[in-house]
Amino acid sequence: MFDVGGISPTRWTMKFINPDIVIFKLALSLFALSKTTYIYSSDISIDSTNSSTIFHIQNKYAEVTWKYLNYRYGWCEAVKHFHSIIYWFMALTKSIIHAQSVRTHVDNIDSLVELTEVTLILDDVEKIIDTK
Repeated sequence: MFDVGGISPTRWTMKFINPDIVIFKLALSLFALSKTTYIYSSDISIDSTNSSTIFHIQNKYAEVTWKYLNYRYGWCEAVKHFHSIIYWFMALTKSIIHAQSVRTHVDNIDSLVELTEVTLILDDVEKIIDTK
């Protein structure tokens, strides 16, 4: 992540990635629904009224992931793969925390957020103009 200190956590994170694309997608969905996605900024408010809904969705993804692993690999191997997914989450979180201490990364994320907001606003304006 732009410096030598970011290479070690990134390589450690990659060690836990499962080559099975279905597991990868399910695990990525679980990570996207976890509260660690709010680490980016303390300015982001967490809507606690939707937290239980997100928690239920995350539980469903975890259940689907477990059933897929159990079906594909059997119980013992499923436990090992699920364990690896948990370690991957931990490694991703550690990498994210490190990345947020690197100014270049934070600036890039801020620029990306601003660009996305502007693009969405311009898309809305374009739709309004097209409907008139």
